[in-house]
Order: sequence, then C-alpha cells, then structure tokens
Amino acid sequence: MKDDLKYKLRNVFSRNVFAFSTRQGKLEISGDENNSPHKESEVILNITDDFTIAKNLLCVEDFVKEIIKYGENNKINSTDKKIIYFFKNDKFMHDKLVAYSQFEFIDLIDEHYRLHTLNPFVELFIINLKVTIARLIIPYRNPIVNSKISLEESVLLYSNAKIDLFDYEYNKFYNFDAIVNRFIYSIVAGANSPAFKKAINNYERVLNQNYASLCKYINNLCDLPYQKLLVLRIDLGYEMMLPYPDQKDKVIKRVTDKYKMANKDFNDFFKKRQSNPIFKYLVGYVWKLKYGVTKGFCYHLILFYDGSKVLNPLNKAKAIGERWKAVATGGGLYYSYAYAKDSNDHNSLGVGLIDKKNNPTMRKNLIEAAEHLTKADYFARITSDDIGRTLGKGVVKKVKKTIKGDKTRKK
Repeated sequence: MKDDLKYKLRNVFSRNVFAFSTRQGKLEISGDENNSPHKESEVILNITDDFTIAKNLLCVEDFVKEIIKYGENNKINSTDKKIIYFFKNDKFMHDKLVAYSQFEFIDLIDEHYRLHTLNPFVELFIINLKVTIARLIIPYRNPIVNSKISLEESVLLYSNAKIDLFDYEYNKFYNFDAIVNRFIYSIVAGANSPAFKKAINNYERVLNQNYASLCKYINNLCDLPYQKLLVLRIDLGYEMMLPYPDQKDKVIKRVTDKYKMANKDFNDFFKKRQSNPIFKYLVGYVWKLKYGVTKGFCYHLILFYDGSKVLNPLNKAKAIGERWKAVATGGGLYYSYAYAKDSNDHNSLGVGLIDKKNNPTMRKNLIEAAEHLTKADYFARITSDDIGRTLGKGVVKKVKKTIKGDKTRKK
C-alpha cells in the first residue's frame, strides 16, 4: 500500500488542489492543475531536474505564506482554539495541511534535494513538521524521555518513524486539536523570528547578486563590436542514474563521487579551449550546474561565438555535444536548443544570431534566460560542503574595430 501511494504521490502532487485520506490509504483529487497560480514560473521549473517535485515546493511555499498571513491577521497563540476551527471549517486549507504533512510527500522532497538548501518558507514548514511529529512520538514510545529534544534528534526520529501528522494510531492517544494548534503556531512564530527574516534576506541576496552579475556579463557581450554574435544553448548530462542504496552514508558518498566525476568531465570538456577547433571564435560562456535524484548532475550551458566566423550553427552545436559525449564518464547525453523546429522558438530562447537589427529583442531574451538559470535556485539551491561552484561565466575581452570595419581584433 505504501509503495502504491508513493507512486500516486509522485504523479499527482504537481496539481494545485488535492486532498487525500490517510486512514483508507486512498488519494482523491480535486481541483485542476491548469488553475495553478504559478504558470509564469513553468519555464523556470522546466530547467530543474524534476518539474513535479519542484512545483511541490511552490505549493508548500504558498501554503506557508497563507498560514503566516492568517496568524498575523488573527494574532494567534499556541493554545488558541480558533486555529483548529479555521482548519476544520476551511476545507481547502485543511486538505492541503493533510496532503503536505504526509511522510511520503516530505520523503520525496528529502530524496530529491539531498544536497540543497530549500526555500526558507519550505524549510520552515518541514522542520516544524518533523519536530512536531518527533514530540508526538516520544511520550508514546517512552513517557520518561523528555520531549525537548534537539533538532537533529527530531529529524532522525521522524525519518525512522515514517508516520504522518494525521496518523490515526498516534492521534487517538492525544488531543489532536492542541497538536495542530502548536504546529501552526510554530510556523507563525518562526516566520516572525529574526533568524528567519535573516535567512530570507540572505537567500534572496545571493540570487539577486548572481542575476545582476549575469545580466551585466550578457550586456557587455552584446555591446562588443562584432557584426554578429552567435548564441548556442546546450544541456550536458548523463544517462539515468542507478537507484540509491538505503544507507544514508552510502548515498552521500555516491553523490559526492558523482559530483567529482561530473566536475572532472566538465573541466576536461572545457580544457585547452584556445587550441580546440570547436571553441575557436568563442567569445563568452555561462554555465549552471543542477542536480536531481533521477538524472544526477547536469550542466546548462550558454555559449557566445563570433557569428561572422561560424557558418553552420547546427554543426557547431552537434560538435560541442559530441565532445561532451566523448569525455563524459559512463555515458554522456546532450540536448541542443539549436534544433528547435520553429525559428520563433530560437528567438524566445535567446538562441541564434544577434545583429544590429534584432539586438534589443535578443538581448532581452538572453536576460530572461539568465533569470531562469539563477532564479531556479529560488526553489532549491545546492549548498553541500562537498560541492564547489554551481554557476560560472567567462571574462569579456575588449574588442577593437580595425580600419576595414567589420573585422575585429582583440586588444
């Protein structure tokens, strides 16, 4: 039953509105995924490893913000009965609380984002849920044990117990209304803490700095006096990864080993650019490292060439992809956006030739591409101590026009 339920959760949790009964182990869907308030974010979500799981984080973030807003408007406290009345009377909020507090749901997020720091709103929800359930379990298993345990102990106890907030076996022994009250209040109180506000500021500051840096870099490239600038976008990845072992230490070691392999492969891929024919006339590049449980590590790459010197962009993109396959350990894969069937797709993606006529439009689309690369980290950002940089770019070299006009030379 658990495996069947987990399979359903993987395929349905991307929907905006849903509810399900844990006691019968049945999943009942209500609402329409097409009514999602986050349609504008789908392009960003698509470049993450798993669209469904990433979209879940947005849903949890919205839910937490609704809880915070409710708490601020009603000035609640930890024993306030109107909290549980609110969740009992508002079916929409109640259904989301039931769904998001499922162990299978939280386990999927933990599984996919082993190396990441999640959005602070999502972290706030998950940490307080784990602490609440841990304190629910302890008196039941051993009444002598003090329920004031550390965060690390709470997370471990939650992971081992594998129960839900609405688990009937445990809830029949407790005043469940009081438990929900404390859980919701812990979210509201946590959101008002200086530590949380600092975490939000730090999280957004890093994203904004990366975005501003990429925008400046792209604008500088577009301002170079080339007659044409060719933009290629290519994803470099690996074949499907093998299932992870059960032991956590072995999982971490495998992921670390995979990163070292990917990092070496990428360095080999870019090695000796000055003498490699496929990188001849390359004037700039941007890369972004992503990680997911199913596909492993993947590099999103934007390459800028002197467009007047590269006569066949499709062949160039293919040569770059084939080079990655040649150096990638254990089977490399690539996807080139140069093969989009509709030329309009090229323009919207910022792919193709930039010249004097289309410079403003293409520049705008490239800036949007930079936003997608950096703001994808809004959902989950790789912060493992074993992982190095996850975003990089080249250095703009000044170019000076010669007397002949369209030909250029580097200073």
